[in-house]
Amino acid sequence: MIYALLAIICFIIVGIINRKIKKAKKEEEVSADLDEILIFDTETTGIFPDSEEMLELAAINGLGEVLFHERFKPEKKKSWPKAQAIHGIKPADVKDCKPINDYLPQLQEIFSKPKIICGYNVSFDLKFIHAAGIKTNAPGIIDVMKRFADSRGIYDEKHGHNKWFKLEEAAKYYNYQFEPHGALEDCKATLFVLKKLQGIED
Repeated sequence: MIYALLAIICFIIVGIINRKIKKAKKEEEVSADLDEILIFDTETTGIFPDSEEMLELAAINGLGEVLFHERFKPEKKKSWPKAQAIHGIKPADVKDCKPINDYLPQLQEIFSKPKIICGYNVSFDLKFIHAAGIKTNAPGIIDVMKRFADSRGIYDEKHGHNKWFKLEEAAKYYNYQFEPHGALEDCKATLFVLKKLQGIED
């Protein structure tokens, strides 16, 4: 019985390791021209995509060309004081904006094209994109936050991985100045950091 349990545990561990290896290889093996890379960022009413909504979305390609930048009027939320304290978007700022549903066909087309999708803490933004009904099928996904963390290599004992830095900290490391928590400016800063990590010069 003990040996059977050990065998099952080993099987599960090997499976997890193999999935991580495949995921790593998937990211490493995908190559794309700069215009085939999508960098995007969102500003939201909160952190839970099941109950919160997007207020702003920006997307650029690896050449820095703006593909999309709009604010949206939430359909459910009337106020978001905690989030507003971070990004500064007030209910009055979006009261005359269209809801995100009006842009879904356009956004679906944008997110269907890239070979690589990038973002800073990209899993957070992807959850909101998917919750809005936008599908993504890019062969590669790059989280620039984790790439920068691995580049710095400062191990975080508490969390068991390399220390994560805010986007403004990563940008400042490369002497890039910007106003954080605006979707478009965050996209531009993320692209700048990505290029530095990849050794790409403008």
